[in-house]
Amino acid sequence: MKELKYDYGYRTNKVDAKKGGSAMRIVVVEDEPRTRTGIVQLIRKLSDQYEVVGEAENGLAGLELIERLRPDLVFMDIKMPLMTGIEMLERLTEQGITPKTVILTGYSEFEYARKAIQMKVYEYLEKPITAKNLQVILEKVEQELMYDCLLGIRGGNTAEKIQHMLQRYVMSESESSEPSMMISKLQSLIGLRTGHIQVFNVYLGNGEERALHEYKARLEQALRQQPDTVYVICELAAYQELVAIFQIAGEQPIQQHVSRLTERMNEHGAQAICCYSELEHLSELKLCLIELRKLRKWSIVLGNQEVIHRERIEALQPQIFHYPVHLEQKARSAIIASKWDAMNRYLTEFVNECAGEVYRPQDIFESYTRFFTALTHTVTEMHSSELAVQQHEVLLPLLQSQTCFELHEAYKAIQSWISNMHKPQVNSLNLTVNKALHLIHQHYQQGITLDEIAGTLHITPEYLSSLFNKEVKRSFSAYVKELRINKAKELLIVSGLKAYEVASQIGYSDSTYFSRVFKEATGMSPVEYQKLHR
Repeated sequence: MKELKYDYGYRTNKVDAKKGGSAMRIVVVEDEPRTRTGIVQLIRKLSDQYEVVGEAENGLAGLELIERLRPDLVFMDIKMPLMTGIEMLERLTEQGITPKTVILTGYSEFEYARKAIQMKVYEYLEKPITAKNLQVILEKVEQELMYDCLLGIRGGNTAEKIQHMLQRYVMSESESSEPSMMISKLQSLIGLRTGHIQVFNVYLGNGEERALHEYKARLEQALRQQPDTVYVICELAAYQELVAIFQIAGEQPIQQHVSRLTERMNEHGAQAICCYSELEHLSELKLCLIELRKLRKWSIVLGNQEVIHRERIEALQPQIFHYPVHLEQKARSAIIASKWDAMNRYLTEFVNECAGEVYRPQDIFESYTRFFTALTHTVTEMHSSELAVQQHEVLLPLLQSQTCFELHEAYKAIQSWISNMHKPQVNSLNLTVNKALHLIHQHYQQGITLDEIAGTLHITPEYLSSLFNKEVKRSFSAYVKELRINKAKELLIVSGLKAYEVASQIGYSDSTYFSRVFKEATGMSPVEYQKLHR
């Protein structure tokens, strides 16, 4: 079984003062003194960019040296005293230490070559080594290290590189050659063959970081139990997801393992939704994840007790959902008449009608959005503008819902908010701050400033800023930024506007600056956010 373990040790390259680059750090492990000395001298003659940082005369000494120095490249013999080259590689791989390795041997037996290939040895050369062959290998390794640097991959073990590259590839919006180069390198690093690459996407939603870590640990345990399995599990924090990519030799019932794992996690209070697909090549991963995020919304129909996949959905025969206009009208009339029991009854009828048959999830989510937007708008029309401030915050979890759990929780929160409207509203905010909030919500699209509001209220900006911080518990600029981001989320989900159009509507004249602010606040670009939630 091939397993990628995480090890977060880094090593710093020695900088070559002449060329301003990073010298390639090399260790030579060879039991024949003359051969070892000859290789070291030849490397040093080829370029001062190649630095031999250590030599060892047997496998055990080589293991200690590599563990301590973390070189970029290792030249080593297979047949050595105390520990063979293959045994040394196995020990290093167990620790997640995976420098590029070139095998030097006078043996040409296929068994040695086969084992070396299994250990992902970079090159396999028979002695004697010529200067030309050695230079070709060094230049190839140097190019790969430069490519890693361009990708922003720091030195470290293979699993760490895979995690970094997967995150960069999945989050990238670029269609340039870089992602294709990156994905080829990823497929090689993970050890995947073309065809039958399995992908699991596990979503636990907001505030479930601890459950996500536990699920990851249990999923790793399940995969380790599968013989001859190559796998990697990556956390995509911006999406609250785990992505497991693996290949299993033979027909192993891994879907059953994952299904039972999801069921056990949910029995202990988690809210995991697991979706599954299969790829021919890793280059299909980004589109695959987009599809799996769409599939997860089918949890509103299938629940959370099974792994959702395309074949399962295609077997369903969803009905057309007809939006219950009559229930919306009755619920709005009940709110206007302050008949809260009747309003709650109509809300329950609406929810039951949505669950009455197998409908397309998108129809249900859109109907929830339409129904509760109408109801909250009715509430804000009846009450003060202060409630208009709350409306965006109340609706946002509903607009962002992706699963049956999140939809239900958002519905209950909105129902509670509406129901509380009949209770006496205690306004604890200062009258001046209330006026300032009213002006912000009226004019935030025009980029209204603290000075302008202070001037309108006939007070100094310093006094308004101090009062705002004290009453609202955040600065004026932070409040306006939060308001704009919340409105941007709403528009991106329900309006169909482009990112630059949303930027203009919420008061950002520079769409590039808006994208940067939005990504700082949410962890993803406006385009990524829109793709995820629409």
